[in-house]
Amino acid sequence: MVDAAHVAASVVLPWPVMIVGLIFGLVLTVWAVVALLRHPTFERRIASLEQSHAANEERDRHMSQMLQKISNDQEQSNRLLHVIVEGHLRKP
Repeated sequence: MVDAAHVAASVVLPWPVMIVGLIFGLVLTVWAVVALLRHPTFERRIASLEQSHAANEERDRHMSQMLQKISNDQEQSNRLLHVIVEGHLRKP
C-alpha cells in the first residue's frame, strides 16, 4: 500500500519535476557564488584600467606639450630662415 503522504506529494509535485527544480536551484546557486567570487576581480580590473587610463592621459598631455614646443621651434626657425634670406637679398 501507498501511504497518504506519498500520494499527496506525488499529486502536488511529481518527482521528475522536483529533480529538475533541484538541479535548477543548484545551477543558480553555483552561478551566484561564482559571480560573487569574481566581483572583487572586476573591481581590481577596473582599478587597473583607471590607473592605466590616468597614465595614458599624462603621457598624452606630455606628448601634446612636446608637439607644441616642436611646432613653436619650427615657427621660430622659419622666421629666422626668413630673416636670413631677406638679409642676403638686401646685400648689394
